[in-house]
Amino acid sequence: MRAKHLLFVVVALLGGTSTTPIEAAPPSGCGIIPNSVYVGRYLCAQGWTDMTLTVADVEGPRVQIRGDFAHGSTGVRGSYMLRGSCYPHNQRMLLFPQRWVQQPSGYIMVGMSGAVAGGGQSFTGRMLHRDCGEFTFTRR
Repeated sequence: MRAKHLLFVVVALLGGTSTTPIEAAPPSGCGIIPNSVYVGRYLCAQGWTDMTLTVADVEGPRVQIRGDFAHGSTGVRGSYMLRGSCYPHNQRMLLFPQRWVQQPSGYIMVGMSGAVAGGGQSFTGRMLHRDCGEFTFTRR
């Protein structure tokens, strides 16, 4: 009886009601987690271009991502920040360009809209510009 009373006092003093750890779901609800990296490519007027997406921040459905791209045949490289949301009810992510990190001459920032699959393992869809087409990314 005394041991149960002592345990109650310790729990009360520490301000807890349970000693069972709680595991949280991925913050975006789509499986997008901070610091994850996606590698892939997209199609725009210059042709297929390699890109790495690095998740900079996740807060609920909102995400901030850095896109680093490299066009192989011309050697052009650049990077820009994207911000948007991942909607858990349909596993869709919509990203809008925010600012350049490194802007190469003749390039514009382009948004992205697509589906997140496999609990955040892949992101596929279309670039949001009339001169662009599809993209595909896989989490490393």
